[in-house]
Amino acid sequence: MSDRNSSQSKAVAYARRADEANARLISLLLAIIPAAAILVATATMLTAFS
Repeated sequence: MSDRNSSQSKAVAYARRADEANARLISLLLAIIPAAAILVATATMLTAFS
């Protein structure tokens, strides 16, 4: 019984860790996407005016 319980808590801890990693990845993407959009817009304007 305790063995099943410990493996269950391990699974919960692993899921929580994966969830934190996902949240970090998503926030990183949300930080990168606007910067990439700005770079693309700048490059487009530069090529349009040159």
